[in-house]
Amino acid sequence: MTDPSSSVHGRHSCRHGLMLLVVLVTLVTAALTGVAALYLAQAERSSARVASRLLQSRAAAWSGVQAVMAELAAQREELLRGAEPKVTGSFTLDEPQPGATGRATLFRIVQVNGRDLVSEAAKLNVNHASTAAMANLPGSSESLAATVVQARAAGPLMSIGDVPAIFAALPPEGQSLTDEPTWQADPAGGDAPAGHLLLADLLTVFSTDPTVQTGAADSSETGRRRVLLDPALIESLTEALRRGLDDQMAPRAAALAKATAEAATEGEVVTLLQQNGVKPEHWAGLLDLLTVVDGDYIAGRIDLLRAAEPTLVSIPGFDSAAASKAVQLRDKLDSEVRASPTWLVTEEIMTAEQFAAAIDYVCCRSLQWRVRIEAGTMRVSESGDALGFAPDNLEDRVLVEAVIDVASRRPRVAYLRDITHLELARSVEQEKFIKEDGDREGSPTSENSDAAESFPEPAPQDRRFREAGSRNGIPDAEGEISDGDRSTAPDIGEQSGAEAGVPPAARKSARPGSSRVGRWNAGERTSGGSGRHGGQR
Repeated sequence: MTDPSSSVHGRHSCRHGLMLLVVLVTLVTAALTGVAALYLAQAERSSARVASRLLQSRAAAWSGVQAVMAELAAQREELLRGAEPKVTGSFTLDEPQPGATGRATLFRIVQVNGRDLVSEAAKLNVNHASTAAMANLPGSSESLAATVVQARAAGPLMSIGDVPAIFAALPPEGQSLTDEPTWQADPAGGDAPAGHLLLADLLTVFSTDPTVQTGAADSSETGRRRVLLDPALIESLTEALRRGLDDQMAPRAAALAKATAEAATEGEVVTLLQQNGVKPEHWAGLLDLLTVVDGDYIAGRIDLLRAAEPTLVSIPGFDSAAASKAVQLRDKLDSEVRASPTWLVTEEIMTAEQFAAAIDYVCCRSLQWRVRIEAGTMRVSESGDALGFAPDNLEDRVLVEAVIDVASRRPRVAYLRDITHLELARSVEQEKFIKEDGDREGSPTSENSDAAESFPEPAPQDRRFREAGSRNGIPDAEGEISDGDRSTAPDIGEQSGAEAGVPPAARKSARPGSSRVGRWNAGERTSGGSGRHGGQR
């Protein structure tokens, strides 16, 4: 017979064991929840710390852009005379005290092929170049050029990124595709092939030359408004010529004013000067003083002092021999000679007739410069020294690219984007293009297919969104993106209708105002002068 007390004792023991198990499970669950909450808090704290440092890096990069812009603005008068800009390579911010450890915030200019700054005026402007000029560039084609012309028909392209096919253009056979610019500085002078080609590095949308003097004949005139050739202003034109000519030529001011007043292009001015017995050595001052453009800027002019040889060949009046000789000679010229394109004639690189064909498309200065700024934080050793400014040592790294425009006395950031992951994005895009191109092989039309055909053209209304959205957290410059005004811009080689043979850049019907493309296109203000016949800008 079973003892009742032992049965009750067994049931109590089982119940106590179950309660102990429940308590243990509860404690473990609570512990795991606490640990998870702790790890989550640490992760959020770490994420916030990284986000804060990245924000700090972006702010430092923007400070770098502003620093470069300030230095270029301070050198504007020298740049107007064709000088090469000089900028500070790097800055250190928030550096710990000597002997202390910690982090320093730094930014520096990232050189491209040994250059701190890349001239935009040395490139072909896709908003104004002819189909033939673009098609003749290395890596381009007639189909790609036609795609660019079709894209700009809806309005000015805000960057060459508006035509993705430009970046997918394959280089000539035997040369590699790379992110680096097509041409690099040659220690012997001039430019030399870097061994690879990239079409995008020969194109721009930002090149703009102000209608102010370089000071080719008189450096004190640098920055003064050029005199508009207009029959209705013959008296003021005569007076301006009399002041601008030397003692030998001054008595002929009235005759020259009458002869040139109705010229529609600078090429016509050159022809008229030649017909009136004015020698090429006197052309520099006259061509610097006069203009056929009734506006503040001329977009699309190519800088003779910095353009690559293939770009020079695209200019009317140039052939391969003239372009090659110009590239070899230009860095050896005196600074006063380099200030005017007339050295092409005085140095016997081209004839007066060839120069007349080229003059409406060239200049001898660059006022838009592309720069890459790298910023981030770096650990500082006990000695207070940063551990080497290299990408591998830089934490929270941000890389931005900007185009800085000092064509006006008020500098602006014409273009700004975050390119930290550009190399990865381009490699993915290139793989996509190669795959799509390979899928087309074997089709009936594959032999006639072109790189441009595999990329749909972006809708015009999307351009502002993409440009603004590409900044990725970088503070905006003042103002909004503007479509600009192409009324005073030269279409290299384009001729049509009743105005065949007259470059659009030279037409006096052009509306005054800004023809610049990009961000911050505020209206210009002229000060310190007398309107369009002498004011400083």
